[in-house]
Amino acid sequence: MDLKKKVAVTIGLLRRNSVEKITQQEIADEIGISVRYYHDLETGKKMPTLAVIEAIASVYRKSCFVNICNIPIILPSGKIKVIHVYSILINFRIPNHIIF
Repeated sequence: MDLKKKVAVTIGLLRRNSVEKITQQEIADEIGISVRYYHDLETGKKMPTLAVIEAIASVYRKSCFVNICNIPIILPSGKIKVIHVYSILINFRIPNHIIF
């Protein structure tokens, strides 16, 4: 499953499993996006920005932690390619301290 689809499934599950039965229109209005754009996010047609992910999480009063890493990979040709890895954890309590 690609990243857009994983994000879409998570967003859809949040909405469908919430105690308050909230519509796509209500969420879109709350976070200031169009209902069409929200629908495209929930169906995996579009990828949300980090700000939109955080806004959606806040609607459900969930913490949102986003981790972005750049990982260099050496290709067989010897060229270096950098891949971007995104981790998004929703409902994750961020500790008061971070250990490196």
